Amino acid sequence: MRRVIIIVLVLLPLAVLAVWIGVRAHRLRPKSAIPAGTSATAPGPQLPSPSSCGAAGRSQLEHYDRSTVYDWLDGGAAPYLDHGFTTSTVATYRFETGGRTLTIEAAAVRFASPRGAAAQAAAETPPGAAPVPGLPGAHSTRDVLVWCRGRDMLRLVSFTPGAETSGPFAALARAWLGGTAP
Repeated sequence: MRRVIIIVLVLLPLAVLAVWIGVRAHRLRPKSAIPAGTSATAPGPQLPSPSSCGAAGRSQLEHYDRSTVYDWLDGGAAPYLDHGFTTSTVATYRFETGGRTLTIEAAAVRFASPRGAAAQAAAETPPGAAPVPGLPGAHSTRDVLVWCRGRDMLRLVSFTPGAETSGPFAALARAWLGGTAP
């Protein structure tokens, strides 16, 4: 009996340590933006290749669905879900313009209905945003472009304060649409 107690007292701290390490590793491991059971080529809204919009590069595409949207929109997913969010594809583009590097996050978001997409686009459009010439329905400020087409919404956000974004925003939006704006 004494031997069993000694074995338990030795193994119990090791078991606790193993559980703690597993929990800690799970919390520190980068979260995959690709939900289990899907692939990087999952159906849903697509983003253009860097070459199709004049970008110098693009991060890896990240795909989110209703179960992983909080990984992307930490704390801000409720309005998306309320408007019928289904999937999104997100990437960061890098443009070299005028000797500066311009970084833009692009999110192509699909909703269950055009009405949900339009409602979220309206909520995302910043005050004072102006219509974008040649892109009917698109509105932008210097730092944000929002465009709704059917049940998909494109949201572009510049991470380069004060940079001229109209050219890269328009190029990304046109490439997202398929190269030609209506």
